[in-house]
Amino acid sequence: MGAEIGQPEEWSEKGEVPWHLLNDEAHKGVAQMFAALNHLYGKTPALWERDFDPAGFVWIDCEDAERAVLSYRRKGFASEVICVHNFSAHHYPRYVVQYGAESVDEIFNSDACEYGGSGRLNGQTEIIRNHEGSPIAFVIDLPPLTTCIFTL
Repeated sequence: MGAEIGQPEEWSEKGEVPWHLLNDEAHKGVAQMFAALNHLYGKTPALWERDFDPAGFVWIDCEDAERAVLSYRRKGFASEVICVHNFSAHHYPRYVVQYGAESVDEIFNSDACEYGGSGRLNGQTEIIRNHEGSPIAFVIDLPPLTTCIFTL
């Protein structure tokens, strides 16, 4: 309760959610981000379709502790997405995601201007190929404290 507007203190059953915070642009951005995430979740089966099936989740990289970045795949029955989370305060302008795909399209970026971010979005994503021409990774612009979600 209250996370959807960036409430600064923990929610208490003794009071109401301080909706007046939405008069502030930063809190309004958090609310818009939560609304966009809820909409994305509802229309993207890969995010929920196999929640209770181990095959619905595959790590790409859970060992990048130095940069505090996690990446993984969420798989539905007919689609999948790639999620990349930067938990650090550092910007990685050429972060390499070790997953081979012919193309990836960003469908969510928490750094979007409308959410109060800097607007560093991923348009055309560079694909890295091996010497045989097969895709092995892709490069993204990864802003600080950001979540990016991509479709394949």
